[in-house]
Amino acid sequence: MRTFLNIPPDNIVIASAGRLEPQKSHKDLIEVAKIICDERSNVTFVLAG
Repeated sequence: MRTFLNIPPDNIVIASAGRLEPQKSHKDLIEVAKIICDERSNVTFVLAG
C-alpha cells in the first residue's frame, strides 16, 4: 500500500476500510485527521470504501 500510494516509509498510516455510509462517521474521522495533520507532518490517512 505504501508503494502504491507513495507514502513515505517513516509515515504513520491510519486506515479505515468499509462502506462509506453516514453511520460509519467518516466525517468525524476526516475532522480528526485534519487536526492531527495540522500538528504532525508524518501521518497519512487512508479511507477505502
